[in-house]
Amino acid sequence: MLNQTALDQSANTQYLREGQGALLQCNFDAKPSNNVKLLWYRDGAPIAHATTRMLAITTLDRAFHNSQFTCEAKNSIGTGSGDFKLDVHCK
Repeated sequence: MLNQTALDQSANTQYLREGQGALLQCNFDAKPSNNVKLLWYRDGAPIAHATTRMLAITTLDRAFHNSQFTCEAKNSIGTGSGDFKLDVHCK
């Protein structure tokens, strides 16, 4: 059974254990809500095919330590974003 932790975007840093999974959720309130384009980034680099409100990380390892994930929502009015910083601890 995969142990996943849902992450809260309101906290600056997320404390996690190596080997567990994580589920990042991008919350936004866009008006107009149609045609919202969502993108995810890890340390500033776009994550391919990550275009939904949820980003699942199946297994965390040391390479995720101090990684910053950003979700960015865009529509015809503007752009908004939120960040998650991961603090991954050894087992």
